[in-house]
Amino acid sequence: LELALLELDHGIPDFKAHWIAGRILKNLAVLEEERTWRDAAELGEKTVTTRQQEARRQLLEAEQHLRAALVLNPSASDARAELSDTLQRLGVYRNSEALEIMEEGWALDPVNPQFGFQLANQLAGAGQYRRAMEVLNRFEVLPEAKRPLYWTQLEIMNNYARFDDKLATLIEILETDPEGARWGVIGHLWWTVSQITGLGLYEEAEILYAQVERIPYPEDVEWVSCAR
Repeated sequence: LELALLELDHGIPDFKAHWIAGRILKNLAVLEEERTWRDAAELGEKTVTTRQQEARRQLLEAEQHLRAALVLNPSASDARAELSDTLQRLGVYRNSEALEIMEEGWALDPVNPQFGFQLANQLAGAGQYRRAMEVLNRFEVLPEAKRPLYWTQLEIMNNYARFDDKLATLIEILETDPEGARWGVIGHLWWTVSQITGLGLYEEAEILYAQVERIPYPEDVEWVSCAR
């Protein structure tokens, strides 16, 4: 951070220096926030407030550097994603601005799976589930992008009450990624059945339950029997 700021002190516009400074400042702010929440019970109110103010100062400074970086290179997807995340961390009143920045970037870089993943998350957070799914569907053919995109899909489907689609996606995960059973897919399957039951859709829940029972998964996962 000091090297990047020293570079900028010379007054010469430098995309890389602004990008590095912005990214580090944002990460420092996130770390400060996490430490504050973790230790809040042991800290005095004044200390908590001071730490929160410092984190906010770092976020605002990060915003300035990331905006400067984008002026120098508007097509820099990583810098745009960092700026969007920074704005979201500054408060819910900046969310629409953060989403707008991501959508501008989407028009410039529509084939970046990680960028699409973040955009889909923000669209889903704004209640635009259909558009979020349209973004994700563009990356269905990219195996290396599957895991994070799958989880975003599941969250969107859950919020959109698309339980049939959600179950089909979960089954697809298990078929295409055998290790999926070990990173939460099984739990998601049983949770979906539970949600359907909680809605009073008992007949539908029975159908889903029967489908879930037919899915092969390793018996050495200890909590599977409990879920059943």
